[in-house]
Amino acid sequence: MPRIRTTSSFRKTKPKYAREPPSAVFFLYNSAMDKISFDVFPELELATYTRDAASLPTGEKVIALTVTAEKGHPLIVESADAIPFFFYDKKASLIGAARITKDDTLAESLKNDMHRVMVQYNLIPLDLVCYLGPSLTFSHTVVERPVLLKVMEMGYRAAAKRTTGVDFFDVPIMNVIMLRNLGIPAKNIYLDAHDTFECDKLFYSELRGDKKNNLSIIELLK
Repeated sequence: MPRIRTTSSFRKTKPKYAREPPSAVFFLYNSAMDKISFDVFPELELATYTRDAASLPTGEKVIALTVTAEKGHPLIVESADAIPFFFYDKKASLIGAARITKDDTLAESLKNDMHRVMVQYNLIPLDLVCYLGPSLTFSHTVVERPVLLKVMEMGYRAAAKRTTGVDFFDVPIMNVIMLRNLGIPAKNIYLDAHDTFECDKLFYSELRGDKKNNLSIIELLK
């Protein structure tokens, strides 16, 4: 059954999802883990390594959305608060990766780039599985009111958190909405529950002042 696990697994928690998550999916982790693995397909390696990982994989480092059908060719995203984004199309045997920042999100880069890839490779939304890895959650993304109003005017009200005196922008949720607007089913969109700022023992965070990046990887195995 689909699940998200870590290499050292003892305690369960439920992850966040775009809408209604498959009941079989869960996080397993403890404080000694060296990576968080997304286990859905045996032919796919998808993981984010923690700051205490003894060794790190190598591969093609990407920022903008990059795709490959080559087996044994890892795509690596380095991030420290930005979203490591990945997709997999089993029927097309195609994977993709990108780093998504707040500015990328406001520019709707994911929606535009994914649409381009879907058209270029004739991908069907129902066949796409998407994963958004550890990043900042909305409580650590404070914005000015004009930015929040822009988000709402763009049709992403679910990503706008308005309070008295402080406004927050939910970057991961806005990207989830983009994927939904492309026709990708909610059950195919997985949103990691770890906050890179809060999980200081696991991940680096630029907001916290760290100078290093977290490494996430996707690879079609041989």
